[in-house]
Amino acid sequence: MAPPALIDYIVAHELAHLRARGHTAEYWAVVAQAIPDYKARRTRLREVGPRLRL
Repeated sequence: MAPPALIDYIVAHELAHLRARGHTAEYWAVVAQAIPDYKARRTRLREVGPRLRL
């Protein structure tokens, strides 16, 4: 399982797709409203993601 901070990022990432299609600048602005440090969390998810068991 992922740490709660990464789960929050994933949920915000997916919910942002309800407001903006794709991964446009508008989309990332929506993500940033919910998770201001999303860039750091995104980086961390890329680091630990391959080791997570589903």
